[in-house]
Amino acid sequence: MTAATPPVAPVPASEPDTDPDAEGLDVVSRALASQDPLTTPLSTLVRRAPVTCLADEPVHVALGRMRDQNVGSILVVDPAGAAVGMFTLKDLRDRVAVGSCDTQQPMSRVMTPNPFSLEDELPSFEAALAMAKRSIHHVVITRQGVVQGVISEKDLFALQQVGVSRIASNLSVADNLPTLQRLAEDTRRLARNLMAQGVGSEPLTRLISELNDQLTQRILDLAFSGSGLEDADWCWLALGSEGRFEQTLLTDQDNGLLFVVPEGETADGMRARFLPVAQRTNEWLAACGFPLCKGEIMAMNPKWCLSLEEWQATFGEWIFRGDKPVLLNASIFRLPRPGWRRPSGDPFAPVAHRAHQGEPAVPQVDGR
Repeated sequence: MTAATPPVAPVPASEPDTDPDAEGLDVVSRALASQDPLTTPLSTLVRRAPVTCLADEPVHVALGRMRDQNVGSILVVDPAGAAVGMFTLKDLRDRVAVGSCDTQQPMSRVMTPNPFSLEDELPSFEAALAMAKRSIHHVVITRQGVVQGVISEKDLFALQQVGVSRIASNLSVADNLPTLQRLAEDTRRLARNLMAQGVGSEPLTRLISELNDQLTQRILDLAFSGSGLEDADWCWLALGSEGRFEQTLLTDQDNGLLFVVPEGETADGMRARFLPVAQRTNEWLAACGFPLCKGEIMAMNPKWCLSLEEWQATFGEWIFRGDKPVLLNASIFRLPRPGWRRPSGDPFAPVAHRAHQGEPAVPQVDGR
């Protein structure tokens, strides 16, 4: 597999020709050379006790407290101090200002219940991953279950301009290729900024892989829309670096598609229906900066768009062979990760379920 440089979006005439990320890279990297911001404990990001209110307090009381403390969010707690909700300026806009505008109503009616929390001993990149996966902007930090504070996206990414939760939330509603291309470029810009901050390879690749997963998910949603396959059982397989959560800025595609053949249908017949969807997905991924695999290990290749039984037969053949093609395939297919699927029950158990548990879907091939 050969990595290719992703396309760069045109720079508006009003912007400078130089890349501000590149200009600041040396300075920022030297300043943070001995640090890895996203691997430091979350406790280091908690700078103050949280601003709190009770669930039965009126909205106007909570707003006054937010104003007095100059904060953009307030944690709603129960009498014992446990977090039961979160209220932000966005909630004020969406649930109060455009609603009844009743500031006498209790906070329990306008808060976001059950805020996500993490223990303060965990590395900071766990909060970044949570923000990407859940499209949230705040995480409650606890110590042995006791609330210590609240961190925001700004606390995690002080030097970067592109917000991880903003990318994730925009991906979930993107409905056309130009928007997806812009968000893919935002993800690459985020990666460059995090590299400039000195973020280590593990948190960086996990975070970028998570956002790339969400991009792929949205492309699949759009590709399958109107395909007539909405009720089919299928699974998109992420392979290679994508399957291992090791994607970087320069990553080509490695993927496959697994489907179940319904009663009365044939594998060839179902494959003929899935291939156009797979081709559209691969082409849109390429347009978003993930080059087509020169080795053609992609779902749009009929060789890698297979029924469950065909995948089992393929893996079974590899187990008993030790030639070079098998060893190459073993390095790519060693941990096929089921990314997105439309299952009924668990039709993928022999292949996908084991991969979900972090185990090889097939025994590793020993080339000795």
